[in-house]
Amino acid sequence: MSRACNDLHRYQTVEWSAKVASIHSQLLPRSTHFLLPNLPDIISPEQEQRYYDMNQPKTRIQTIAACLHNHDSLLKCVAASSANNAKNVDKFLIVGGNNKGSGTMSTVEAARIIQDVTDTELWGVANPNDKMSPDRVLEKLEAGIRGIITQPLLSAHSLEVLESYPRYQGTVYIAGVALPRSTKGLLFWLELLGQPDLIEDPLFRHHLEHFSSSSQKSSLSWAEHEVGDLARAATIDGFHYMPMNNIDDLLSLFRNQQL
Repeated sequence: MSRACNDLHRYQTVEWSAKVASIHSQLLPRSTHFLLPNLPDIISPEQEQRYYDMNQPKTRIQTIAACLHNHDSLLKCVAASSANNAKNVDKFLIVGGNNKGSGTMSTVEAARIIQDVTDTELWGVANPNDKMSPDRVLEKLEAGIRGIITQPLLSAHSLEVLESYPRYQGTVYIAGVALPRSTKGLLFWLELLGQPDLIEDPLFRHHLEHFSSSSQKSSLSWAEHEVGDLARAATIDGFHYMPMNNIDDLLSLFRNQQL
């Protein structure tokens, strides 16, 4: 059973980028948080500073990629975002990162270290397209993570997997929403998920058909359908929008919401 509308829209978070910065004022006041990715090759120091200049501490979620840290550097990163610093944040989003390898720190290890040195709430990520993800979500919650942002639900089994995640009191679940503009954009998400087998999934194939059909090629209608389905069927606390460069559909979604 889905939650009441007010609870469902408790969180409306948006992934930060130069494009999002350009429309930042138009996303207010419906957005609750802006999430700063930990992508040094993509988010420049100037873009990062603009993020802190434009957003109040209570609206900031800072991503920490565990694979980029050792114990000491992780503590320095947390200290730099403390309540006594101009860059203090409302939440830390702990992710594994894109450069995982042998010897790198895991999300669970990072969460355990961070929770011992700060009261800032810890969030993590999960991929409901992966049937094995409930066990990993449980490990994260046991390590002190209290909020989960999901990858976009693109497979036939993803909703069932999401609903199977542990429901501890106070745990927050936010559904990720991708905003692809085309078949190419949808396939890009398939690559990001690292699940090439999803190409044979019936729901994913339905998504592909939408973007390849000349009569149903609207990317906005696809996104609206995804948000509507999740609002009706999923037990979630809100949405996390990952627009990449598709700020037109992002703005339309925010303008059309009846909150």
